[in-house]
Amino acid sequence: MADYLREKVLESLGISFRETQNCRRWITEVTNMIWEAQPAELRTALCWTTPLGLVVRQPYKVRKEITLFTPHGCSRIPGDAFSAASRKQLTAIAPNLIHSLDATHLAMTAIEMQNLGLSMMAVHDSYWTYACDLPVLSKVLRQQFVTLYSKYDPLWELKEQWEEAYFMDLRRHGTLLPDPPKRGDLDLSVVLDSPYFFS
Repeated sequence: MADYLREKVLESLGISFRETQNCRRWITEVTNMIWEAQPAELRTALCWTTPLGLVVRQPYKVRKEITLFTPHGCSRIPGDAFSAASRKQLTAIAPNLIHSLDATHLAMTAIEMQNLGLSMMAVHDSYWTYACDLPVLSKVLRQQFVTLYSKYDPLWELKEQWEEAYFMDLRRHGTLLPDPPKRGDLDLSVVLDSPYFFS
């Protein structure tokens, strides 16, 4: 029963959030292309820079082991060198990109609240402030969301950053990164008038 329900939930997500799934597929496709273009012994962790200039580098690595053969048997000794863990690098990219954009939105909101002389706290996507300042926080976070995503296209920016960062590897393999899916036609300004946009 659980497998059946899981399958139906995933099907419904594919229907309701088709464009989101297209974006996830594009990210997966592009990261696989980059990963395959890098020489195996020189692969590096995937990274990108957020709109606020924070460099995000996925920390997933595997310690290389040294196998030592002796008359008494075989021993594995942890080496000093680490290599990027491919499976985790590739499967974590989409959620980590989203987390980095959420963190950018949070930081933009916190900066604007500070500019207004107001306090706030946040953990991940839970923001709080004094009850008397909640209407201001609600307005500021909506304004910052619109500011962030009207001026910034995360997928195009990611493509441009990765084409520059991995230029030599991609060129050596004759690999061209595909364009990301087209943005939808949602008028982001409607967020400004959506009091329940964020709760």
